[in-house]
Amino acid sequence: GAGDARDPALGVRVAFPASLTASLSTSAPGSGPASAPPASDEALVVNAIARGVARAVQRLRVDAPPAMTVYVYPDRRSKESLTGNAGDGHAVAAAAALHVLAADVSPGGGMERLVAHEATHVITGALWGPARSPLLGEGIAVWASGYYAGVPLSTWAERLRGWPALPSIASLLPLRAFVARPEAESYPFAGLAVTAAIDAVGLDRFRDHLYRASPAHSN
Repeated sequence: GAGDARDPALGVRVAFPASLTASLSTSAPGSGPASAPPASDEALVVNAIARGVARAVQRLRVDAPPAMTVYVYPDRRSKESLTGNAGDGHAVAAAAALHVLAADVSPGGGMERLVAHEATHVITGALWGPARSPLLGEGIAVWASGYYAGVPLSTWAERLRGWPALPSIASLLPLRAFVARPEAESYPFAGLAVTAAIDAVGLDRFRDHLYRASPAHSN
C-alpha cells in the first residue's frame, strides 16, 4: 500500500498515498489499471520525479528551490477521489505539493515532463509570487517543461500556424477569457507566448516585469 521516499538533493518527498500504489505505465497517464510495483520500481518513480524537478529548477535558474511533496496516484479515479481533480497533474502551490498520475518513468518520459510543469507552479509560487494571469502562470510551466500533452512546443508552433485566426496575447490575459478556451489551445498558446517573451527580454525581465502583468498593463 502506502509508502514514501525522498530525493534529499532537491528536498523532494515522493508519497504513494494510503491504500494506493504507483503504477508504471509506458502509455498516457491514467490510461490503465494499476498494479503494485516492487520497491525498485518506486525508485524509478522517484528518479523520474527528481529529473522533472531538476529540469524546472534549471530552466527557472533557481539556486534554492522550495522543498515539495509529490503525491503519485495509480489512476484517474483514485486521484479524483482523494483530491477532487481528475487531471493528469495539478499543483497546490501554497502547500508546496504536486499531485500527479503515474506515467512513463523513462528519461524524458511523461512523468518527468509532467513533474517539470507542476513543479514550476510550486517554485514560481514560492519565489516569484502568484502570476497575475493564468496565461503567464500556465505559460511559464509549459515553457519549463518544453511540452504540452506530450507534444514539444516546436510542434505546437507549427500546428498554431494552421489555425484560421490566432488570439492576441492581451485578449487571453483575463482569467475568464483564458479558461473559456479549450486547454488544448490555451496552454500551448500560453507556452509559446512565454517562450517568445523570454526570447525577447530574458528570463529575469520576464519574471520582474511581465509575470505579474494584469490586463490593465497589457498595452
